[in-house]
Amino acid sequence: MQQMQERMQKMEKQKKIVRQEVIANVIGQLNHAGLIDPNILAALSSPSPRESTFVQGAEQGIEEGDESSSEDLT
Repeated sequence: MQQMQERMQKMEKQKKIVRQEVIANVIGQLNHAGLIDPNILAALSSPSPRESTFVQGAEQGIEEGDESSSEDLT
């Protein structure tokens, strides 16, 4: 029973990480394409204590321009 709970917790963490990566990639693509308002981008870059990991990932995607994933949009 404990092993199942540990697996469920691990899966939830993985789902959260994947969700954060997807959001960061979308923000990076919008920024690269010039489709996101700088004010919105600044608001998204303000970390809340709970979501500091998300913001770091989003900023990394934005700084890199994430050109490789922009090809996925076509």
